[in-house]
Amino acid sequence: MASDRWLTFDCYGTIMDWNSGMGAALASVAGEQGGALLAAYHQAELILEAGPAWLPYREVLTEWLRRAAGRVGVQLARRAETALVDSWPRMPVFEDTGPALAALSSAGWKLAILTNCDDDLFATTLPRLPVPFDLVVTAEQVRGYKPDLGHFRRFASVTGATQESWIHVGCSWVHDILPAARLGVRSVWVDRDLTGHPAKLAERRVTTMRRLPETVADVAVTPSWLEGRSSRGLQSGLVKQSSQWVANRPPASPGLRSDDEGGATREGGAPKAAVRGVPGGPPPGLAGSSPPGITGCWGWRWGCWGCRGCWGRRRRPRRHCRPPRR
Repeated sequence: MASDRWLTFDCYGTIMDWNSGMGAALASVAGEQGGALLAAYHQAELILEAGPAWLPYREVLTEWLRRAAGRVGVQLARRAETALVDSWPRMPVFEDTGPALAALSSAGWKLAILTNCDDDLFATTLPRLPVPFDLVVTAEQVRGYKPDLGHFRRFASVTGATQESWIHVGCSWVHDILPAARLGVRSVWVDRDLTGHPAKLAERRVTTMRRLPETVADVAVTPSWLEGRSSRGLQSGLVKQSSQWVANRPPASPGLRSDDEGGATREGGAPKAAVRGVPGGPPPGLAGSSPPGITGCWGWRWGCWGCRGCWGRRRRPRRHCRPPRR
């Protein structure tokens, strides 16, 4: 399995139309206030999932609805707190999902799902998926929820996938794109909700899955910073470079690009000038480099490791941009 090419997907929100399914369930118990309940979901879910003890996802859904109703002042009918769990088998599939997944499967990609869901709830979704998947990792299996790295590490340990052979696809910037970036796994952000989060953590940003096959083919071209890396870094979140352990994101990755309408565009190739008057970035021989697309950053003067702790917006180095004292 280590020689296979893998695409991992978030399920609910990326493949399944989570907002429509949950919105319909909430409208059935709260009427016009269903939209307010849905808006209160995200904060309550993160709080529950980040608790000290793991809770099954059906309990997260039930407790979340109870808390959200109290927050927005909705009086739920008796037993209505299970409305989300009861409606789970009826969640619709995005129309653009089937053709995209079929094309990727025909192109030789192995498909897997990393989902914040229980085994039994996912079993109600499985018959409705437009194509078969080779592997599924659930929150129940890892006893944790994304953005924790448990799903990603379990997948890497089972399949032997490396950064060269693995691309992650997801809708949620918090639950999918951010943890993939922490592990140095390339990603395609399917930004269906147009959240406005910074897209630099993903290799590509699209707003639908209509053009996902050609986007994945573009991202699949192995960049130079991935060559020769092993799966060891995926277990620890770090990769050994030049006798130092550094953050696993590349010191230089292509700039932002959107392959769908309404997004910015990034071009590959040589980096833009990191400092005014220095074409193409820092002079050869200097330690570190400023990631392409982060113009005006002086971090390369201090041996920038590409950790992106400055989010690419600093024009002066912070403390972490400076090399460690010997």
